[in-house]
Amino acid sequence: LLRWLGYTNRQASFSLSCFLVIQVVIAMFVPPKFLNGSTHHLVALFFLFSIFIHAWKLEKERTSSLLPILFLYGLAILFRSVDLLVAPVFARGTHFLWHLLVASTAYLIVKFLVEEKKCAELF
Repeated sequence: LLRWLGYTNRQASFSLSCFLVIQVVIAMFVPPKFLNGSTHHLVALFFLFSIFIHAWKLEKERTSSLLPILFLYGLAILFRSVDLLVAPVFARGTHFLWHLLVASTAYLIVKFLVEEKKCAELF
């Protein structure tokens, strides 16, 4: 965040602190079984989306490839959340889709960051 988005140390620390505080508050007040325990992932998706919006304002062309990554992560959270509801009808459930989509998301983010680093080295 510091180099890629031009955040100062203070801005990056504040963002991380907000993320952690919200996660702790959710752990204190939201029942663990709510959305099959996916509320923490929704907070992560919200923060990733806010980072995407900030990056998109800076460089629309280079960050447009992040939108499908956010969509995949959101879809993964959906499959994780409905797993227990679907299990009586579909014996395997949907949790395996959570793992496949999160792995795909992680791969695409690393690929994006590697490409960004290569692009930054050119300039």
